[in-house]
Amino acid sequence: MSVEVDAESQGGAVGIGGRFRAIAFPLVLLVAFAIGLYANTLGHEWAFDDDLVYTENPSVQAGLRGIPRLLGSDAYAHLYESMGREQELSGGRYRPLSLVTFACEVQFFGTDPRIAHAGNVLLYALTCVLLFVVLRRTGWRSRGEERRERRGEGRSVGSQLLSWPFLAALLFAVHPIHTEVVANVKGRDELLSLVFVLFATWLSLGPPRRVGARRTRGPGGIRLLAVAFVVFLALLSKEYAVTLLVLLPLAHYVFRGESVGGSLRAALPVVVALVVYLPLRLHASGFGTVEAVDLLNDPYLLATPAEEWASKIVVLLEYLRLLVWPHPLACDYGYRVFPYRTFADPVVWLSFALHAGIVLVSIGGIVRRHWIGFAAAFYLAHLSLISNLFLEIGATMGERLVYHGSAAFAMVVASVFGWGLARTRPVGVRAAAFGLTGLVVLLHSHWTLARNPDWHDDETLFIHDVQVVPESARVRTNAGRSLLARAFRLEEGRPERRALIEEAVDHLRYALSIDPEIVAAYLSLGAGLDQLGDLEGTEAAWNEARKRFPDHPILDSYDTTLVARLSARAVEAAQSGEGDAARGYLERAIRYHPDDPTLWTYLARLCAALGDSTAARNAESRARELGDGAIGR
Repeated sequence: MSVEVDAESQGGAVGIGGRFRAIAFPLVLLVAFAIGLYANTLGHEWAFDDDLVYTENPSVQAGLRGIPRLLGSDAYAHLYESMGREQELSGGRYRPLSLVTFACEVQFFGTDPRIAHAGNVLLYALTCVLLFVVLRRTGWRSRGEERRERRGEGRSVGSQLLSWPFLAALLFAVHPIHTEVVANVKGRDELLSLVFVLFATWLSLGPPRRVGARRTRGPGGIRLLAVAFVVFLALLSKEYAVTLLVLLPLAHYVFRGESVGGSLRAALPVVVALVVYLPLRLHASGFGTVEAVDLLNDPYLLATPAEEWASKIVVLLEYLRLLVWPHPLACDYGYRVFPYRTFADPVVWLSFALHAGIVLVSIGGIVRRHWIGFAAAFYLAHLSLISNLFLEIGATMGERLVYHGSAAFAMVVASVFGWGLARTRPVGVRAAAFGLTGLVVLLHSHWTLARNPDWHDDETLFIHDVQVVPESARVRTNAGRSLLARAFRLEEGRPERRALIEEAVDHLRYALSIDPEIVAAYLSLGAGLDQLGDLEGTEAAWNEARKRFPDHPILDSYDTTLVARLSARAVEAAQSGEGDAARGYLERAIRYHPDDPTLWTYLARLCAALGDSTAARNAESRARELGDGAIGR
């Protein structure tokens, strides 16, 4: 292989027009794949936290007027304020750029999910194009590509379609693990981040040198400033861009043959960007750690230290598994989706050995200035941020989290396929490579097209995914809530309405058997049991929620519901001659609305009828204090 060939200007007589014609069809094909695979998301609604960052974010809904607040506050600041809570995630979530794009969409198009989804699809297409042009800019050529170029076939459309950059970008474009990032509007964070990471790499590298050209000491001052600005935008998108502090120097060392000192100069724009970014982040979110007290935010809360480390190592293998075989997919991989592991489990050591091997490949490749070293480093750098080994991220794993790393995976697979496609002997290798490449593209495209509809809305997503990850407390809870929402849209009395509510209650109870601290599950369970006429179960569920979140805003309305149900039971009991039972119901109702004079009035009359004059006088006195005009009627 060679990195001395100017991939973007080889054959200078061809000129700019010739260079563009050489890559025009591959670019069009990549855009067609990216848009075609995700066109079926354009009619989607909001799903899985889209409301949190878009429809229920007052700063986003304010349009351009909300941008200053978005740039100066945590992404979830509005949620914490509405709940009266402090920040609950370590280090906060300062990712304002995606929110700024949402605010711009609201300003010019209104709150329209079609616009938001279209924005994601276009950004994904741009990412695929950028991956292609960045890999071309590295100047690396496989031996097969070098042979085709020596035969004068390097500029042909067929040669471009068999090139490593195109194959890598194509495999990236069709990979189903990206469905969460593209089909979920909230995935805009990852989309913008990788766009700017790739763009910064492209800018930093500059065009490859021609053979025999004088070695340079790295990018010039203007280009460094441009790179710094792009890195800053990447940091505002998501924290992944911090990896460029290592990856840009490595890219210069591997692909440009620069000295160690010259390569390190490529890190300067990242340092500049961080100097500007870190104070903004500190002001908005801080860097303090927040101790997680629930399994939703700390899936290893119940693990021993040994189990925690062993389990984290196995999760690294799960990422590789999903990259190799991305089916079926799920929106959550929280506590109990993967059982805790111990170091006696051979899977732990298999994962350790595989990743140790990737580390060795990275080191060896970098020393030899081979692209595989950079690809392995790219994967490991991003994996380090999501692995929970160095930073706690509040989740076991997530498909969106390996979005950046999947670009490196695509590079490796593309090189294997490209090797086979370039072979002429033994007979059948090239045909097999063509067949395998086509099979992967078709299979991944099918899985992508099939997975996208699951992301249509919350109901569709969670009701589907609960079949894939039945041990996820989060998915169980949301499946239950989704079934309740579906049931509540049906007329009362319809048999299917009750069946949906009963199914929802089953999901919610199972979720609480996994994690008994989920407030949302208790609230929804109470709502479901209320519709089934289980007053005691409803009251118990809502009181469990009250224990864990006494000031939850929705409890006021639920208390009103409880008072109405208890009052109705009191009336029924009184009419049936069950005075003591009626009194008990009223006293329970008063616990939820102690300042309701009407309840005290009814209690006074009931106690008087039961012959408890002392209790009657006390209740009547309390009613008068509260100003009830019903006394004495």
